[in-house]
Amino acid sequence: MRVAVALMLILAGCGPVAAPVGDPDRGPIEATLSDGDRAVWPGLDHADGRLINTTTGFFNEAPVRYWFLGFGSRDVADSFWFCRKGDAACPIDEHRRIAWDHLVGRPVVARIPGQEGFSPFWQMWVVTVGDDYVADTIKSVATIDQLSRAGKLEGSAAVLDFGSLLGDYTGPQEVLLHFALVLAGTTLKHNGDPLWQDMTRSTRVVPDKLGWYEGYQVHLFDFSVSDGVFPAAPDSTSRSLMPFAQIFVHFRNCSATPMPKICDVPFPNVSPWRPVTERGLGTDITGMNNGEGSNTVVPVAPCARPDRSDKLYSPLWQPQFLHVLPAADASIHLVDTFDDPLKSDVQSMVTARKHIAAGEYAPALPLREDETGNPIPGNAGAVLFDCPVQMADDFVPYPCAE
Repeated sequence: MRVAVALMLILAGCGPVAAPVGDPDRGPIEATLSDGDRAVWPGLDHADGRLINTTTGFFNEAPVRYWFLGFGSRDVADSFWFCRKGDAACPIDEHRRIAWDHLVGRPVVARIPGQEGFSPFWQMWVVTVGDDYVADTIKSVATIDQLSRAGKLEGSAAVLDFGSLLGDYTGPQEVLLHFALVLAGTTLKHNGDPLWQDMTRSTRVVPDKLGWYEGYQVHLFDFSVSDGVFPAAPDSTSRSLMPFAQIFVHFRNCSATPMPKICDVPFPNVSPWRPVTERGLGTDITGMNNGEGSNTVVPVAPCARPDRSDKLYSPLWQPQFLHVLPAADASIHLVDTFDDPLKSDVQSMVTARKHIAAGEYAPALPLREDETGNPIPGNAGAVLFDCPVQMADDFVPYPCAE
């Protein structure tokens, strides 16, 4: 196990907090934000409110839907969670989700979108408080720092024995969280709607919770209900790093004969390659007119990894190009062929890798920063996206079902 970095919370001989002077409630964070500030928060403004969109793709021979929250980073920001002394059920429940019913008040976050060091992935710090502590007395990192320096708080980085998952041993590691800070009124598209791959079932609702930033109220979507919590990546050093997985994006070449019909779409890039995604093309290719369709393939999902060579699931994805070579283009039937987001001949990485082995696809290549113009610190040149997968309403992230 990597040794936890104490930051400002771990002090020799600390005791529980004893009725400290707290922070004022400064109201909603939205009141402090300019239009430019709002633009970097997740979602897009629509007539009926701010919306975080979804994209459809495929996993293990079945359709899948995931939310697109934008660029991500392996670097994590700090979040602080308050637990009563002796409450072993706080802050994580038996299914490795945030145990909101056991928390003492709302969490405090150290960063918000647009600030240096912000990340939608979070180190979990546990602040232990006594019976006389009133929930939400502390609303800022500055107050946590002040009280810890005065010897009135005890706390540490949350550590969990993750044991083995799908054949990979992890053991005890620091706990990382995935939650998205959002503006008030933001909604997740299809949150709680019928499951994309089985319309007779509903998706698990990702709850909208409240936290504090410097005394201001902030909204957050807690993805632990479907993602669970994550161990710090094994290559972490002085600070925890978020583990990542890979996502595979199909591209067609406009030099193929016959020319793929998606090449009729006006496209700003001079490259002959076109992504088989409505988000990437900026137009409908499936007849659904919802901007969600794609032939993107994810190799893993929560509690599922068909191929042991793939990384375990993470909502932090590294995009990989799947280039359909021109000579094979006419024989590769994807969602743009069928005009149907539910139909494709390539619905898994097993099938995609067969096309690579047959010389019909080029070997997969990672998307790099210089191809996006949006470098993100902490990614060592890689482009990473924050894209949590929707799960069924009866899914629990731990233990994984047989």
